[in-house]
Amino acid sequence: MHYPFGLSPMTYTYARYSLEYTLSAAEKHGFFEIEIWGGHPHAAVELLDEGYLKKLTDLLAKYKLTVSMFTPEQLAAPVSIGSHDPHIKDYSVRHFCRAVDAAAVMGAPRMLMTSGTVLADEDPKKAWDRAMDSLTHIARYGMERGVKIVLEPLAKEESPLLNSLPTLEKAYQELSPFRPEVMVDLVPMHLNQERLEDYFTVFGQDLSVIHFIDCDGKTIKHLIPGDGVIDFTSIMETIKARNFKGSVSLELGDSYHENPDQALVKSLEKVKQLALEVGYQ
Repeated sequence: MHYPFGLSPMTYTYARYSLEYTLSAAEKHGFFEIEIWGGHPHAAVELLDEGYLKKLTDLLAKYKLTVSMFTPEQLAAPVSIGSHDPHIKDYSVRHFCRAVDAAAVMGAPRMLMTSGTVLADEDPKKAWDRAMDSLTHIARYGMERGVKIVLEPLAKEESPLLNSLPTLEKAYQELSPFRPEVMVDLVPMHLNQERLEDYFTVFGQDLSVIHFIDCDGKTIKHLIPGDGVIDFTSIMETIKARNFKGSVSLELGDSYHENPDQALVKSLEKVKQLALEVGYQ
């Protein structure tokens, strides 16, 4: 089946498997693109020296895959772009600029960034300003190196900063000189009682990535599409009506780490079923 959008698995689903196994599985299941998770054991930013990046790009070539987006780990890593501690904030900016360099080497046109989170006793308004200052440096660095920064709102339980459509619009406007793109994860969107249509209305073609996953309606647990409560027929109808040509990515969660192949195949079958339902050929 032909899709006008790119369709990618995210390597995080295979967090208990080697990078080569993960890339070979993507090829085996018919994918041409992949979203690289920037965490161990796949592409932890701290380990991405010249030798490792050569290994990674050789494996991408071997399995005939291009990188749709590089997604460096941001919540589990020792980074905080909105930290009140200048040492931590400056280190975090350098860390993500290094991730931009890695994204450029692996041929990724985009790199995902969030606001990250901050300590519970920090002033969120001041933390927002610090995070936007950090993102300004990272987005400028990305623009200079041909890597688009893609802003993702987290769930409200993950971050008090960038966590909704209104805050995403605010960040997008503040960073507009550096031409960021945006993405939406369907789980926080659903929990916020937001609509995909509204994201398209606000951002148009700058909405370039959709994390296409389901949820139980209560928690941020990422489920196989169709295994939760999200109306995916409506989601796919919106994607088609808006002539979306960006990247649809399958960010399957922790519960599938033991048997990621099964989860990926089931997700792919669901995408094909939905595509046929709305008239894709």
